[in-house]
Amino acid sequence: MASELASYLANKGAETVLIDRQYRASNIDIILGLKKYQKHDASNLEYQLHDMDENSANDYLIKVNNNLKVLALEGNQSIEKLVLYTNNIADLLIRHANFIVDDYSSSIDYEFQLDAIADKNDILVLVIEPTISSVRTAQTYLQQVSALGDCRVLLFLNIHRPAGAFSLTQPEIETYLENAIDVVLPYNKTLATQLLEGKRIYQQEDPTTGAICQLALKIKGKNHHLAVSPFHKFKAMFKR
Repeated sequence: MASELASYLANKGAETVLIDRQYRASNIDIILGLKKYQKHDASNLEYQLHDMDENSANDYLIKVNNNLKVLALEGNQSIEKLVLYTNNIADLLIRHANFIVDDYSSSIDYEFQLDAIADKNDILVLVIEPTISSVRTAQTYLQQVSALGDCRVLLFLNIHRPAGAFSLTQPEIETYLENAIDVVLPYNKTLATQLLEGKRIYQQEDPTTGAICQLALKIKGKNHHLAVSPFHKFKAMFKR
């Protein structure tokens, strides 16, 4: 979902940076259809950060297309250091991007600090599935974020299995969370195949009512029938 949102925003003309938080094993290159994907080696980054400015921070971006770039680091350092390096570079990139989309998917191999993430980001998108464990986790995050400050939360329901495969319905989820679902991605049995073929989800959806379009418009505080206003800078955190 992070990759789809970043691709959609870039396709609409916004300078977008997608941050890859998978420091050991990433699949963003597959999702984005990149043939050559080499993360930046962070071995000597600790010394370079002292002299790094906004312009030199751009040297650590991997170009996907004219509007979309990826920030991805790897190295033998501890995960904590790689996270710190990524954060420092991302902070320098804020003036050079309309959107920074920060991907915290379920396969990250370290424990993230939700309070620190909420403090640094304007919008959090919780990507959940209609299962008890996923919804309970979402409830925990919602409770934590509500006590942290002004970070806005959007709920994205990913129905990635056919009807009847999940234990909960959307009304039941909304009742449990005491929050309305903002965006629903309905089940599509060919979706995984399409992604592996390099096709984007939003290109297969209705251009005005599709889930990725709706997510982008919600982020900008718009309804689908409103004209798109100039982009505002923000960071987004995703937790599946």
